Amino acid sequence: EETAEVGGYIEYNYGNMQAKLEIRKGVDGGHDGIDGDVDVTYNAPVEIFGKQSDISFGPTASFSDDNYASTFFDVSAAQSAVSGISEYDAEGGLMSYGLHASAYVPLNQNVALVGFAAFDQLTGDVGDSSIVQERGTEEQVTAGLILNYTF
Repeated sequence: EETAEVGGYIEYNYGNMQAKLEIRKGVDGGHDGIDGDVDVTYNAPVEIFGKQSDISFGPTASFSDDNYASTFFDVSAAQSAVSGISEYDAEGGLMSYGLHASAYVPLNQNVALVGFAAFDQLTGDVGDSSIVQERGTEEQVTAGLILNYTF
């Protein structure tokens, strides 16, 4: 089910380091829980393909309240009967922790290449959810490459 979230963040920068706390609240009925992220990022200018580029990397963690965790990781008796996944009642707390990295490489005045990679370990009630244990994995890997054009 689709949902909209509203929220905000606090960010602190010190040299090449950045610390950020972001909190969001579901507002349209898809869920009305609270979730958020804590990130610490090191940003560094580097030369890639002979172009002045930027890389960033650092640890991250995500958290939620019971309502958010239940919306996405609970399995009711009815859902269990249909899917074959065991019943489960998730509670909030620390949901995941991991490492994220990205690189921004301008190719010319209008075009840039953006690459990103992330590893997250699901943990707590989210990691123990029957959805994760029976049909997924606690280790989550994301990677991508974007060709960005600026007008």
